[in-house]
Amino acid sequence: MKAILKLENIGQKVGLQTLEFNSGVVTLIQGRTASGKSRIIKSYALALSYPIKSDNLINDGINFGILKGEDAEYLPLVNASQEKATIELEYDEISKKVELFKDGKININILGNQKFLYSSMLVKNSRIHNHITTGKASFRWIVDEMSLAKDYEKIKANVLYNLDELTKEQEEDQPYNPKKTSKRGEIKQKKLIQKAKSVEKKKEVSDRVILEASQKEKQKQIDDFQFDEELVKKEKDTERKLTADEKNLKDITGNLEKIQRKIEELEKQKNDTSEIDKIHSKMDKNEQRLTDLKTDKVEDLQKEIIEKQNLRSVEEQEKVRFETRKQLWETVKIEEGNKCPLCESVGIITPEHRKSKINEYNKEIKEHQILIKDYTTEINKKLNRINEINTEIPALEKQQFIDGDKIKELEQATKASVDEIALLKKKVPNIKKQILNDEELIKKTKQELKLILEEKDKNSEYQKLKNESRRIDKDIGMIKERLIKIEDALEEAKSIELFSIKITDLNKAEQIINELEKIIHKSVIYLDNKIDEHRKGAAKKFNESIKNLIMELKFDTFKEIYLNLDDYQLKIIDNNEKLQELSSVSGGEKAIISSLLQISAKETYLSEIPFLIGDEIILDLDPERRDIFLNYLKKIAKENDWFIILTQITNEDLEIIEI
Repeated sequence: MKAILKLENIGQKVGLQTLEFNSGVVTLIQGRTASGKSRIIKSYALALSYPIKSDNLINDGINFGILKGEDAEYLPLVNASQEKATIELEYDEISKKVELFKDGKININILGNQKFLYSSMLVKNSRIHNHITTGKASFRWIVDEMSLAKDYEKIKANVLYNLDELTKEQEEDQPYNPKKTSKRGEIKQKKLIQKAKSVEKKKEVSDRVILEASQKEKQKQIDDFQFDEELVKKEKDTERKLTADEKNLKDITGNLEKIQRKIEELEKQKNDTSEIDKIHSKMDKNEQRLTDLKTDKVEDLQKEIIEKQNLRSVEEQEKVRFETRKQLWETVKIEEGNKCPLCESVGIITPEHRKSKINEYNKEIKEHQILIKDYTTEINKKLNRINEINTEIPALEKQQFIDGDKIKELEQATKASVDEIALLKKKVPNIKKQILNDEELIKKTKQELKLILEEKDKNSEYQKLKNESRRIDKDIGMIKERLIKIEDALEEAKSIELFSIKITDLNKAEQIINELEKIIHKSVIYLDNKIDEHRKGAAKKFNESIKNLIMELKFDTFKEIYLNLDDYQLKIIDNNEKLQELSSVSGGEKAIISSLLQISAKETYLSEIPFLIGDEIILDLDPERRDIFLNYLKKIAKENDWFIILTQITNEDLEIIEI
């Protein structure tokens, strides 16, 4: 069987990556830190486990890095520069596709099994591994998660919740006690509330009638009172004028502040000559470069090149001549009486004579070669110089023209800033004068309003009536609010809600509760038995798997490891038949125990999903234990046709191999 994993924009890699894995073998993903090992196994974990609904498993998913935490801004598996990523997994005619969005939203076409995180993830931040390494011996959670016990717990909670206090959810492992219910007491209390609220309502209605009569009388006195209407009108007009003047002053002051800020900005712009200085400096350097380039004329350089080429040609001819003479001399036979054909020496041509002549020719040839090389170097230098002149001078002259225009533009902008500053500063005195005038006007208006109010206050009888009327209105309002609350309380006390059904006959409700108490009591006892049955059943299967695994691997460190069926604590029996505390077990032994439990959980609870993921735990064991574990994993991979995938840190690039 083959698994094809396609990852797009996952982790630090942008784009599509396709990976292939074979079942029946152990596959090792190895590479340096941050080479991409984790994103591969996390992609497997998400595709095979999502959706995750258990609170415990959601926390594990966040810790493992496949779900977004509440405080996290983005989903960790999606590449930071992308908004969306995808995981596609094909195996055994199954084709899964997961769409991941940076905001945490996930879409999946074929649902996974959330138990995969507990049963098939042999990683350092798995819950089993964390429990073992921190010395936590309680494993009730795993038999709850892996069996139907947790489902029965939810049913029990729902049954208890539906009768509120009567059916209040009990603490875990506490027997159901119907005497703790208070629904009957609640019904009696509702009847008493009805009576008390009826009496209170009559009193509030009476108080409201009295107050409304008093208010009516007060209003008549106010209406009959003779008052200077012109004074009231004048007060309102003055208040409107004051509001308008204050608004106008605020607008003018705001305008002045804007002008002052603009002046500050323009002053800063006017005084900032750094850009002009930079361009001047750059132009000076370019001018010097132009001067340097123009010192050599192209025509003179070309003449010098022709001259050097002629000299090089002469030297090349001389070199050929000497090479020819050397070849001729090498062909002359050394015989008695022969004369040297080149130097006309008389006598026998000896080997020493030939060697001497050849050395002379070699020396001459070498000298000509040096001259040829020197002429070539000089020619190339002059050609490069011509190229520099022809290339740089036009570019530099163009740049000088551009920079000159830029300086003119900046100088014009500076001049414009100076002109605008002068114009704005001319406006400031007039605005300040207008502000002073408005402030004086507001001051006078306030004084005028104060005099009007003082005049009104002289009529104390009228003001007293107005105050008394406002107080009565407030009291009537409070009584009305209390009456509304009393009406609501009376309506609520007339009925009681059972299973979302409102029953208005409280006596009938009490009879129903008597019957429900008996039914709920039996139901809770039944559910408690079922919960205990499934917990113990799951623990027994788990213990049997651990026992078989210890025997299969022939570990001699421990004689027995199991979950106690009474409290689901992990028990470790050493070879001396003694109970060993988990906290006293060494780090290496804890790694072995967590690996044993993880593989047992996989074989016990989720053998139908053919994937087991391991992240360095087994490979961190001592060599002997590691080899035993690896051989066992190879065996179960082949027997069950599973995909077993492990990771390991190395100093090399990412590599996937079968071991």
